[in-house]
Amino acid sequence: MKKQGFTLIELMIVLAIAGILFAVVAGAILNNPGKTEQRATENANRWAAAQHVEHKRLSCAHDSDGDGYGSCTIVTTDGEKIQLQCASGFVQDATGASGCKEIDGNVKVNQTIRGGY
Repeated sequence: MKKQGFTLIELMIVLAIAGILFAVVAGAILNNPGKTEQRATENANRWAAAQHVEHKRLSCAHDSDGDGYGSCTIVTTDGEKIQLQCASGFVQDATGASGCKEIDGNVKVNQTIRGGY
């Protein structure tokens, strides 16, 4: 009589391979703060150029809250501090959005500059 179905060992091997693939893909996509920080910095530089803001320092942090925007701070040559939320990571990849929103404390101001690669 012929057996039907898969053995337990075969199913465990398939699940192990799927788990390894998922871990590799998830790690590459979700836990890459360097890439999201880089994209936020690129968009902050575009924003500063479009707004004609001369700056002596620009720093961005990766998307720590998962909203698709990294936090950036620009210090101008006049010493003014500008806070931005700049597109990074999955928002930019999924929607094609790129740009920054100037924020004042917790209030976002509508100054979004759109640009692309």
